[in-house]
Amino acid sequence: MSEEQPQIMTWIRALLKDKGIEEYQDPVADMGLEFLTRYLSELIGDIVVFSEHAQNVQPTLNDVKMAIKMRHRTTASTSKDQLRERVNACNTAKLPRNFVASVELPKPQDDNYTLLQRNYRVKTNDDFDDEDDEMDKNINTELPVLPPSM
Repeated sequence: MSEEQPQIMTWIRALLKDKGIEEYQDPVADMGLEFLTRYLSELIGDIVVFSEHAQNVQPTLNDVKMAIKMRHRTTASTSKDQLRERVNACNTAKLPRNFVASVELPKPQDDNYTLLQRNYRVKTNDDFDDEDDEMDKNINTELPVLPPSM
């Protein structure tokens, strides 16, 4: 039982068959349709931009040709040898010995509250109980409930 399909899907399937692809999964044609739709929508957007820039009332054949040419313009990748030459050129310049950061953070006012000093100790449960007795009872000492992690 053949289900009715859009004309464009028939063309995509015929194109696949013309290129020698006889067996393929059904999503292949759907992906081809999605690619074609995305490509054409971007191409039509470029054609409109070129036409507006040329102050044409309607897009011309030159606008279409220019949009297609701009879509296919690519740059060649840099070879490994060229990359090595550039890297070696950059690495020949040495960093200064006394490198100073451009932004310097202020130093802490009181060294008692930093972990850089050896003035911290592990508190036991008894220490926490003693502190709780001394604290004001109006202060909420409960820990906030954290949302479950995903």
